[in-house]
Amino acid sequence: MPTRLLDLRHDLGLDIKCTDPIIDVETSNDISSQFGRWRYEEADICCVGIIADDRIIQVYRGRNDDVAEFKEKVVSLVSQYPSLFAFNQTMEHCSLSGYLGTVCAEVMEIKPFKGAWTKDDFYEELVEDGLVDVALPSDPLGGNAALVPHCWVNDKLDKILDHNVVCLLKELLIFRNREYLYDKHSDNIDDDGWYRDPEEWEQSS
Repeated sequence: MPTRLLDLRHDLGLDIKCTDPIIDVETSNDISSQFGRWRYEEADICCVGIIADDRIIQVYRGRNDDVAEFKEKVVSLVSQYPSLFAFNQTMEHCSLSGYLGTVCAEVMEIKPFKGAWTKDDFYEELVEDGLVDVALPSDPLGGNAALVPHCWVNDKLDKILDHNVVCLLKELLIFRNREYLYDKHSDNIDDDGWYRDPEEWEQSS
């Protein structure tokens, strides 16, 4: 089963390390719902990427690869880490447990607060605030994970893998700066950890 290993410094030219393992999965099917609830448990995973220490490990499969072998490889990889962080804890946890039929590791949340903020929302704010000191590779999917199923069907695995790399790097930068992000927006975060737009506070006061 294909595996790709990238050294952050030698392969990506990044002087950066990840002290707490971060996981990001890509799915070959659309798990969105017209009713607003994501069907994470129905995810058909085609790539699992983990960034830890100074490297990124990716296990992936194409349309003709053996699914059972892929699942065994994913279990073997994820089980090496008792706990992992993810930008969307619910997605990664439910997707993995639903796809594999077992829980391999504890998955914890990266986002500093809950709400409609996307990964790029957090990342772009860090860039604007001068807290990103590394140049990330370009994302061939422009940050749009909804394009992964199309790439998978058309055997464009390289685009999926490169997209996954950028996602992991953005998540690492958000993780490293999540206290800053929380403190910056603390006046708009309620007691349950949800971000509320300033206009909402004014309307409710």
